[in-house]
Amino acid sequence: DGQQYLTSDGATLRIWDTASKQNLRSVTVSGLYDAAWSPDGKDVGVVNDGDQLVVYYSGNISEKFTISIDVGSGDQAKELEYSPDGTMIAVVVGRSGNGGTNGEVQIYHSSNGTEITSFNPDSEDRFESVDWSPDSSRVLIGGREDIWVYETETWTQNATRNTNRG
Repeated sequence: DGQQYLTSDGATLRIWDTASKQNLRSVTVSGLYDAAWSPDGKDVGVVNDGDQLVVYYSGNISEKFTISIDVGSGDQAKELEYSPDGTMIAVVVGRSGNGGTNGEVQIYHSSNGTEITSFNPDSEDRFESVDWSPDSSRVLIGGREDIWVYETETWTQNATRNTNRG
């Protein structure tokens, strides 16, 4: 609703009042990589360097749930995004260096953190971004040079594009 916004310095998540520019609430999150509001503004999700997805109630910054998003050695959560209908959270995990595990896309119920599905488009090792279609019927995953679109009803690939082709 634009009345509040999030900031982070990588160690502290802060919720601010837009009009007064006052810090309303803060929580320490070691190694915070990304944060996102739920569409209704009631929750805030974060991914951190402890290979965790943590969801907080935004009203008091108390923990709603924490789940492991670890997929093996050398992984790093890159981004999370709530679906526009607020029912799902997508997390993309990619390889953090030149060695280690392949990446993974993970989809969770936003109400309780149970996993809906996980997949690895084209056995890719690096996923960098994720976004949803406005009606939550598709999820878009961005890799190093490729993008993939998945249907959320069947979790099947709808399209893929290589962005580095001439």
